[in-house]
Amino acid sequence: MFHFAKIMLVLFCFLSVIAMPASALTESEIQGLQKQITVTQKEITYFKQENQKTKGERRILSAMQFLKREKQLREALDQLAIYVTSNNKNADTSKTLSAYVLALLNQQSGVIKEEILLIEKYLDRAQVKHEKATSTLDIMTTDQDLENGTRILNEHMEALFKNSMHLEELGVNADSDLAYLDTLLNAYSVKAVGQLELTKAEVDNLSDLLSFAPEDIKKDLTAKAAILNHKKAKTAESLSQLLALMDQRQLDTSSYQHVMISATGQVSGDVFNSDVALDLFQRSSESIEIWLFENGVDLVWKLILIVLIIIAFTALSKFVGKMVSSGLNNSSLQLSGLLKEFFTSIASKIVFLIGILIAMSQFGIQVTPLLAGLGMVGFIVGFALQDTLSNFASGLMILIYRPFDEGDLVEAAGVSGTVSKLSLVSTTILTLDNQSLVVPNSKIWGDVIRNVTAQTERRVDMIFSIGYSDDIPKAENVLMDILSNHKSVLKAPQAMVKLHTLNESSLDFVVRPWVKTEDYWNVYWDVTRAVKQRFDAEDISIPFPQRDIHIYKSEP
Repeated sequence: MFHFAKIMLVLFCFLSVIAMPASALTESEIQGLQKQITVTQKEITYFKQENQKTKGERRILSAMQFLKREKQLREALDQLAIYVTSNNKNADTSKTLSAYVLALLNQQSGVIKEEILLIEKYLDRAQVKHEKATSTLDIMTTDQDLENGTRILNEHMEALFKNSMHLEELGVNADSDLAYLDTLLNAYSVKAVGQLELTKAEVDNLSDLLSFAPEDIKKDLTAKAAILNHKKAKTAESLSQLLALMDQRQLDTSSYQHVMISATGQVSGDVFNSDVALDLFQRSSESIEIWLFENGVDLVWKLILIVLIIIAFTALSKFVGKMVSSGLNNSSLQLSGLLKEFFTSIASKIVFLIGILIAMSQFGIQVTPLLAGLGMVGFIVGFALQDTLSNFASGLMILIYRPFDEGDLVEAAGVSGTVSKLSLVSTTILTLDNQSLVVPNSKIWGDVIRNVTAQTERRVDMIFSIGYSDDIPKAENVLMDILSNHKSVLKAPQAMVKLHTLNESSLDFVVRPWVKTEDYWNVYWDVTRAVKQRFDAEDISIPFPQRDIHIYKSEP
C-alpha cells in the first residue's frame, strides 16, 4: 500500500509539472520569449514590405512567410499572457511585463483582423480560379489552395478568440473583437454547411453514374469521385473546427450538427445535446413525411403484394410437402421414416425460399448477388462447422444405406442399446439399463455397426457340459427333447445338438436352436433352466472343474 502511494505521488507531481508549464516560467525563459518576439516582429515587417513590392507567386510566398511568423509570435505571446494572468495577484509579477503583454495583445487584435481580411481576399481569388478550372489537375490544385486558405482562416479565428480571452483576463473589454468573431463563425459555418451538402450531392450523383456507366468512362468518374470525397472530408474537418469554436462561444450549432451527421455519417457527442437531437428528429420527420407522400401508395401496394406472395407460397410449400410425402409412402423404395421426413421438409422449404426471394425482388433487391453472398457465407460457415457437417454427412449415409432404424437393438461406437431417436446429426441410443446416450453420427458411421435385430430370426448359441462317465446318446436325446418341446424354438432351420469338445474335466455339447429375434433371451433362459432340471432328473452330472494330483514320497 505504501509503495502504491509513492507511485501515485510521483505521478501527481509529474502531471502537475506538465499541466503548468507557462505559469512556471523562469526569468531567463521570459527574456528568451521577449527576444524571440522582437526578432519575429522584425522579420514580419520585412516580409510585409516584400509583399507590398512584389506580385504574383513571390507575393504569395512572402505572405505565407509573414503569416508563419505571426503564428510563431502569437504562440510566444500566449505563453507570456498565461504567465501574467496566472500570476496577476502576485506582487512579484513585473508591471512592466504586464504592460508589455497587454500592448502586444492590443496590437494583435488589429493585426489578426487585418490578416483575416487578407486571407478572405486570397480565398475569393482561389474560388474564382476553381470555378474556371477544367482539367482534373487544375481542379485538384485549386481545391488544395482553398483548403490551405480555409485552414489558415480557422487558425486566425482561433487566435482572435484566444487573444480576446487574454484581454478580458487582464481587464480589457474585448466585446468588439468577440462580436466580429461571432459574425465570422456564423458566416463561414453557413458557407461550410452549404459546401458540404453540395459536395455530398455530387458524390451521390457520381455513385449513381458509376453503377451503369460504360467501362471506358468509369476511370474518369472514379477519379472525380475520389477528389470530391477528399473535398468532403476536408470541408467536414473545417466545419468541425468552426463548430468547436462556436461551442466555446456558446453559439447555437444544432442545425449545423445535423448536416455534419447526415453528410459524414459520424455521430459525435453533440447528438446527445437536446437541441441537436430535436433538430435531427424534426428534419428526419420531415424527410420521412415527404418520402411517404411521394412513395406511400406504391409502398402499400408492394407490401400487399409481398404478403400475398408469402401466403401463396406458404400454402404451396405445404401442398408440395404433402405430395412428396405421399409419393414416398406409395413408392417401392425402402426408405426410412426419417429419410422420408427429410425429403419432405427439404422440398417444402425450397418452395418457401423461392417465395421469399420473389417477395424480396418486389423491393428492387437484386437476388443474384444475394445468392452469391449466401454461397460465400455458406462456405465460411461450412469451414467453421466441419465436425457438424461431418456428422450431417454421416447422418445422410445412415439414412440412405439404413444399417439400422429406430427401435433396432444395435452395437456401435462402443455402446449397445435400442435406437430411440435418429437425426441427421446424432443418434440417441437407449441402453439396456435405460440410459440415453447421444452419439454423433460420424462416430457411428466410421465404426463397425452391429444390428442385433436387423433379421427376423436368430440362432441361440449355448454350451452344456456332462461328465466323462455319463451316457453321451442319452444326454443328446435329453437336450434335443428340451428343444423340441419348447414352443418358441423354430422347426426350420432345424436345431443342432452336437458333442463339441473333450474338455479337461467335461464333455461339452453345443446347442443351437433357431428362434424369432424377439424370443432370443426367453429361449436362452428357458433352455438353460430346463437343462439343469432334466439333467438332475436323468442322473446326468454337470461336472465341476477338477484335476487329479498324484503325490510321490521318497525315502531319505
